[in-house]
Amino acid sequence: MGNEDVVVSKNKEKDKKIIDLNDVENVKDKLENMTLECKYVGKKAVEKEPIDFVHVLPLEVIEEIFVYLEPKDLASCTSVSTAWREAVNSNKVWGHLCDSKGWKDDFDPNFSHFYRAHKQFRRWAHSYDSFSPICQKRLLYNKRVCLQNNWRWGVHVIHKISNGSQNYLQLFEPVTCDGKYLVMLERSSKYSQTVSVGVWSLDGIPFRVCDLPLPSPVQNVDAIAFSHETVVIAQAWTVIAYHLKNDIFKRSFEKTDLKMLEPKKLPREMKKMVPFMKITEEHIICVPNQSHSTNDFIPIFFWDRLTGELKHRLCFDSMYYFITVATWFKDSCYLGLTNKKKKSYQIVEFNTKSAEWESFSQSITVEVEQIEVSNLYVLAVTRTTNPSFLPLFSRDRNDNLYKELWLWDRATGSALKTFDAQGKNFQFVGDGENLMYFATSKVTVMNPKAPNMCSEFEVTGTISSIRASSHSSILVIIKTGCYIEVWDWGLGSRLYTVTAETGYGSQLWCDDKRIITYHSSESTSGGGIMVLGFW
Repeated sequence: MGNEDVVVSKNKEKDKKIIDLNDVENVKDKLENMTLECKYVGKKAVEKEPIDFVHVLPLEVIEEIFVYLEPKDLASCTSVSTAWREAVNSNKVWGHLCDSKGWKDDFDPNFSHFYRAHKQFRRWAHSYDSFSPICQKRLLYNKRVCLQNNWRWGVHVIHKISNGSQNYLQLFEPVTCDGKYLVMLERSSKYSQTVSVGVWSLDGIPFRVCDLPLPSPVQNVDAIAFSHETVVIAQAWTVIAYHLKNDIFKRSFEKTDLKMLEPKKLPREMKKMVPFMKITEEHIICVPNQSHSTNDFIPIFFWDRLTGELKHRLCFDSMYYFITVATWFKDSCYLGLTNKKKKSYQIVEFNTKSAEWESFSQSITVEVEQIEVSNLYVLAVTRTTNPSFLPLFSRDRNDNLYKELWLWDRATGSALKTFDAQGKNFQFVGDGENLMYFATSKVTVMNPKAPNMCSEFEVTGTISSIRASSHSSILVIIKTGCYIEVWDWGLGSRLYTVTAETGYGSQLWCDDKRIITYHSSESTSGGGIMVLGFW
């Protein structure tokens, strides 16, 4: 090889190296461009198809997120996608909303007050769309909201209970009803001595179920209780129990334990016994209102609800020979005891399950007329008093209405306040945090701990009776010789008038689905019972 050949080869190798370096630079440029394109494409991909947390997170975490949303936001989430709808359709999510409002699943689609009789109240009987059925708690939420709106908008139906004859129907006071059946008296005329007790079904259009035979049809019924498909009637020192069997109430047993308290020397008109009775899942509890006997105690009877066997008997000192009131709250009973001769008055508590005395025992200086209990408070309303804070010549002075109120903390039993108030029909509202009562045409709502801080609203006409809902601000008012009105006590405003018919009595019963009251009509001798249903 010559020198020229060597030079040529070296030049070729040099050119080759230069070409290789250029290729590397080109490749780098291409890689950078590809990287930028990939990043750009990746960015576009992220923008077009974001990661859906419903597809990534566990169901438990997704439910915890949705729990913090309001119902309107949850409804909007259901329209995002099928996956979101299924995630929102959770019993845990909607159950949290129902629990926060105190709504319980007590709707029975096969048994409701006006379900079978009126199609307009079947709105939430089934799922409201063509997708998969919604969960049970969301269905409950929809039903409750629909019911709440019906109350506020006045969507209801009215039924008049009448047996088709000239017999006089009469409600007990308080009205005896468990939501499915209504128990009432029947007389041949308003002042007739012959009396019978009838049971009416509230399933659809009300109808008579059966009559309950009494030991003495010519004597008044002293007391009556109805719960757990059991009716208990006290008449002429005898207690009779009836149980529901095959859709008919049949007589089960008869108790004569009260006869041991019957006085021997008193006149007949002074021998009347009006016991306080309560039916629980296990027992029939009978509290005599007084002791006529010479025994040194007053017995409280606990009979087995099904067999009538005497299970327990509580006794307390007969120095409190008269019981003015008995109030039942959950598993407790609060008694107002009195001894007028010694001017001694007391409130005691016993447990309805264990049949034992509880620690709550308070002595007061005035006879107790009413006891009201909530989760927070125990309130004792005494007889009329002479309030010292009124001026001597105050035109608002009315000794027939001013009463002394004693308040205790229910959990600890410690005394909170004692104050005077003018009114009647005291009751706790707003989950037991507020106290409501009325006087003539004025309704008062206040915090029992701060009685000076209260809200009041006026009603046109004279109030006969009021009844407030336990879980809302709905208030039902019956006015003397006038009509029924529904109010919002939280706002102090009238929502609507239920009916313009006149002649309603003071007997009033209502729950979250219906109103029951007595209506006297001049066109008929007996009038009738009015049942107003909301669904």
